Amino acid sequence: MFAWLNKKTIPPEPGDVMKRALVLKYLVVKALATPPPEYLAEMMKKWSEQERRKFIHDFQNLYAAQIEQLHRIGLWDEMGQSERDFMQSAPTAATQQALLEITWLAESAVCLLWALGYVAELPPYDQEADPKEMNALPQQTLKLLVENATLLPADTIMKQRNFAELWHWRARTRLLQESGRMPSELPKGLTIGQIIQMTAAKAAEKGAFAAPIGNDFPAFQKPYRELTAEEFSRVTSIAMERHRAFNWLCGYAPGNKWADTPTGT
Repeated sequence: MFAWLNKKTIPPEPGDVMKRALVLKYLVVKALATPPPEYLAEMMKKWSEQERRKFIHDFQNLYAAQIEQLHRIGLWDEMGQSERDFMQSAPTAATQQALLEITWLAESAVCLLWALGYVAELPPYDQEADPKEMNALPQQTLKLLVENATLLPADTIMKQRNFAELWHWRARTRLLQESGRMPSELPKGLTIGQIIQMTAAKAAEKGAFAAPIGNDFPAFQKPYRELTAEEFSRVTSIAMERHRAFNWLCGYAPGNKWADTPTGT
């Protein structure tokens, strides 16, 4: 089903991981600094034309300075076209969904920084990564950061990749159940509840979490199946972004292109 699983993987070099972590940081910082569209729209209704022009002018100057810095340190060419478009976009152009999706990239960035040894421990899968962790890098030039970059052992990174895939699998399993698209016939005649129970037990044995709760993955101190819609949305986003980061770290992206990283489960 997933052809990429059968291909020989070539993980990115440590220096390339460092560059990607920094690119993600720039994207997340801009997303966090951009006023929410609904709030901005309400505020702009109260401003004069001159005030609106000044606001856009000031933000555009800030964005231009960031872009100039990306060019100067050599990261602009490391970005995909959609990433460059976002960095160049006006504060009034961003949608709430776009800002939200980019903000979630903090999860991927922290995974990369963990693999580089700058973050000591990844949060549980029901806890969002703190964007402040992206400040863990020392104040050095890109050249020095790239030259000094090293990665944790490949088997250590692969172990975390497997955990991320398990959590993403659990999210997609619930989505299939809720949408009524769960296959009627499952392997060995098992029910989906039995498969989840066995998977949770095996995941705990391997260290994905301390122990199942109610024969299910533990999240927010209760069985995964009992999560509210808001809780489920959060753990799904966490798992998806970490799964993407670890698949890329393990060389599953064709040509190591971040945008093409697969996240199948």
